[in-house]
Amino acid sequence: MTKTFFYTLIFFSLSSLAQDKVQINLAARFASRTILRGAEVFPGSGLFIGPSFAYKKFQLRGPNISYQHFQRKDSHVFNVGSRLIRDGAPMIRLSDHTDDYRNQRESSFEFYLRYRYKFGFRNKFYVGAEFARDLIEYRSSYSELHLWVPFLPFTTINYKLAHGTKKTNQFLYGPEAVPGFTHQAFALRFVIPKLPWPGIIINTLETTWI
Repeated sequence: MTKTFFYTLIFFSLSSLAQDKVQINLAARFASRTILRGAEVFPGSGLFIGPSFAYKKFQLRGPNISYQHFQRKDSHVFNVGSRLIRDGAPMIRLSDHTDDYRNQRESSFEFYLRYRYKFGFRNKFYVGAEFARDLIEYRSSYSELHLWVPFLPFTTINYKLAHGTKKTNQFLYGPEAVPGFTHQAFALRFVIPKLPWPGIIINTLETTWI
């Protein structure tokens, strides 16, 4: 089952407080449909708006918190964090679609580890992996392999391959799901770095299949 969708992230840098460099940002995310790891949970378009806070190597986005050990310019990038995953309707619905069987999962709260190795021209290529473990709902694991390749200026092609346990895949795809490699995704990502305000825009066109 193949699905294609588009989403845009718009970041506004609001301020840095004092000498400790507490950064406050505002993000707006538009998506043509909501996809959760290959599973469509809301077929209509929607918008999310929320703040984020960064202090040194820590970042807080809503209920999600992360720590990044290395600097972004380094070849090695390691993140550890936790995140809440829910499959309900978008914060702001931009279609008349209502809730249905596709978005009736309970919320999941994950602990995750992510590693990326950047290389090549200006460190624009990278390979990476992520491991996540749910702590409150299905209490099992999920992992991904990532590959990023630069295509044009400010543009990359991304590939993702995912693997889940039986409990994880049943939570995501239904009671008949089996353990193993679940979904793959190709994405074309284009960044607009120069704007009239401090911030960036990230546009992504993604095709995913189970």
